[in-house]
Amino acid sequence: MAFTVICMGKNINLRDVELKLRFDNLHITIEQVDYGVFHDSIMRHSHSKNYYEAHLICGGKGTLIADEEVYPLEKGSLFMTGPDVVHAQITDSQDLLEEYCLGFEVKKPKKSCDSEASKALLDTKFWIGKDSGNGETLFEMLSAESQTRSIGYQNNIKNIISSILVVLIRAYTGNSVSTEITSALSDDRRINIIDYMFLYKYSTVTRDELAKKLNLSQRQLHRILLKQYGKTFSELKREARLNKARELLQNGKTYEEAVAAVGYSDMRSFLKLIKKK
Repeated sequence: MAFTVICMGKNINLRDVELKLRFDNLHITIEQVDYGVFHDSIMRHSHSKNYYEAHLICGGKGTLIADEEVYPLEKGSLFMTGPDVVHAQITDSQDLLEEYCLGFEVKKPKKSCDSEASKALLDTKFWIGKDSGNGETLFEMLSAESQTRSIGYQNNIKNIISSILVVLIRAYTGNSVSTEITSALSDDRRINIIDYMFLYKYSTVTRDELAKKLNLSQRQLHRILLKQYGKTFSELKREARLNKARELLQNGKTYEEAVAAVGYSDMRSFLKLIKKK
């Protein structure tokens, strides 16, 4: 699983170093440790079996969408994404997200996990909260060790990574996942979410669902859509479905297949709409 890094800055150069460590009775292989600035958003994806990522936002703003729930991201946001958690990160175009990412594969022991920390790590597929302050310091130490590579740096790096895992586990064992938007969303973040929903949920998104994700009433949603897009919810949804249908047709799908994919039930009205532009 590769972390899409468009620009490297606080460089963590460990791609040529094989990192395997024991965490209690778990065998952990470090697949990636990166710092990145998001010039583009990372669209929906999920991790393979036994693969986890710890994400620490160290600058900028954006939005995380995980299993269809929406969470604002800002400096200090800390979150874990485990196997099969479908998620996307949308950066604020005016204040680009900066992130440290630690990706690792966990090999489960043959015997049951007796350690509370090991069990918490394996059982937590998703969590989001705030960094206590130690996380960023540890990633900065990791960056320094990876660049200087003084004697014993590999042992130090393994110890620092173990400490990052402890910080993460301590954070989420003391907090529960909130499925609510816990802070006010700016207009820019709302636009990111709206764009995402019409890009990926074009056939099923409802007015009520979108309003709830934005923490707005339906009347407030109507005003924002008119202000930002000059269109109503119905017009935006129809446009999104037609755009997707045109894309499918260009890629060789039949009209029947395109109609079914975007959720139209009336072929005649679909053909009339798609031929308008």
